[in-house]
Amino acid sequence: MLDVDVPGLQSAAAEVRTTSAGLRDATATAEGRMAPPGLPGSDAATAARAAATIWQAELRRLTTELDSFGAALGTAVQEIVAADRVSGDDLRQPVPR
Repeated sequence: MLDVDVPGLQSAAAEVRTTSAGLRDATATAEGRMAPPGLPGSDAATAARAAATIWQAELRRLTTELDSFGAALGTAVQEIVAADRVSGDDLRQPVPR
């Protein structure tokens, strides 16, 4: 393999997937619990609930991006390994005379 740390990339892809799963679980656990219910008519409680809704959406977006990045990194590793294998096979072929 030419200067590519395949095990390192595989490990990074696995860590991204693990992080994404953890964030997904934490986001689901926090659903509806990121802001106190507050008193009716409280501007602070209303603002906190609005902010919590935005945070939940951002956390879901980040989870989706992590999923995509982890998948893309895993695919890239597979493609690197496949390209290296094909190149090695090509180099082992006898040179026609």
